[in-house]
Amino acid sequence: MRIVVAALEGPEVTVGVVRHRYASERAFTVVLKAVLRFTDAAEATVDRAPGIHGRISLDRPAPATPGVDPELVYASDFAPQKAFADVLLVGHARGPRTNRMTAAVGLGRLERPFLAVAGQPSSTIPLWPPYLRELDGITPAQVGPLRVEADPTGSFGPGFDFSVFNAAPPLQRTDIVEPDATIELRQLSAGGAERQIRLPALAPRVYVDCGDDEGALVNPPCDTIWIDTDEDRIVLVWRGVVLVNPSQVERMIVALEPAQGGRNLRAMLRAAPRARFAFAAEADRLDPAAQDEDEQDELLIARHTALCAEHGVDPTLSMDGYAAVAAELAEAGAARSEVLGRHHFTEDSWFLEERGWMERITTAAEAGNAEPATDYGDRFRAAQERLAAPTPETTLEDYAAIVAAMEVEDTGKVLPRHKLTVPAWTRLERRWSDAIDADPALAQRYEQALGAARAATPEPTDGEEGVP
Repeated sequence: MRIVVAALEGPEVTVGVVRHRYASERAFTVVLKAVLRFTDAAEATVDRAPGIHGRISLDRPAPATPGVDPELVYASDFAPQKAFADVLLVGHARGPRTNRMTAAVGLGRLERPFLAVAGQPSSTIPLWPPYLRELDGITPAQVGPLRVEADPTGSFGPGFDFSVFNAAPPLQRTDIVEPDATIELRQLSAGGAERQIRLPALAPRVYVDCGDDEGALVNPPCDTIWIDTDEDRIVLVWRGVVLVNPSQVERMIVALEPAQGGRNLRAMLRAAPRARFAFAAEADRLDPAAQDEDEQDELLIARHTALCAEHGVDPTLSMDGYAAVAAELAEAGAARSEVLGRHHFTEDSWFLEERGWMERITTAAEAGNAEPATDYGDRFRAAQERLAAPTPETTLEDYAAIVAAMEVEDTGKVLPRHKLTVPAWTRLERRWSDAIDADPALAQRYEQALGAARAATPEPTDGEEGVP
């Protein structure tokens, strides 16, 4: 069974899993991937249109070159763990026209210089082995991904050497990648001979939910940095081993958060109802979308379980904004779907907004604080008044007659006779009630008019609803 992923709102991150055994027990590795751009800025930013680069991937071969052994442009994401962090380069070295460039990539303590050599002067030289040398000018060099031959689905233990899953050449492996690390590029970017690019201090958080309040919070480390010097793109891959049988996992909640001060577990659970639901990619099923009706039902169940979860949800609108939309929905003019669409809500997302605000108001009331409920009522009434269409002129006697009729007859029959909608009646009732409460003389007139109206109103006949 595939693992459901609830990806929280925020920077886009894709998810894959590698099933294996750890110390003879069933376990899995969660793999997370994000794409950055660094075209003109000192700090890389999350790519909003990552395309193929953002997908969990198997080995991707480079375009074939006659007379050259096939190389990889990207190494498979399906590794259970790595002993070191890989730093990988693809694309071209760049600089003034020459047939020999000294290029380098740096990250923390890693400093990797090399030569890019061409047969004739050029401003770009491919970062493929036939064009690369170590600084001695003789020894062949490689800066892109190597093929990994080890089986990622095997059985591993504490003493296993996970360096067999490193795809970078040994000189491009490092111990740790800090979330705000600076990458140094020399002759590897169109932005200049020397570039310093700071990572945006983001880190994934993963909650592995096994149901019945059982779960594990995972903070995977970054173990792969793949840099495309032609497209000014950086792919970051994080990987963490989860010592849980994957068949026990009900869902994974994932988010790409600020490395310092991001959402805690409670906030992640409360954000889950608004998540994007898909399946984790696996080596034999790369597409995260549902593949058949059973999988569609599985995602639907996961989404509705999140919608109704006891953790609750936080509203996104201010109280004013919520009251305004709620008032508009209460009006009889536009269709409900039209109103929700105009405010960028679906039925599900509006349900969450209602639930969030009702939870806040109810929680406050249960604690003895009625102010939020009163405040909301005032804002709702104000929003209704702003939306109000002109209502028919209604005298005090007319108002009393309507009240008397509604005491013995169904509201749905009374209001149409007086050309009133329910929202219009609510406003009318509120205005007359306020006026009557504020003026004793008017209150006395009203009681007299109501008595006369009750006397003139016939009792309901058999089959009619009402209170005699």
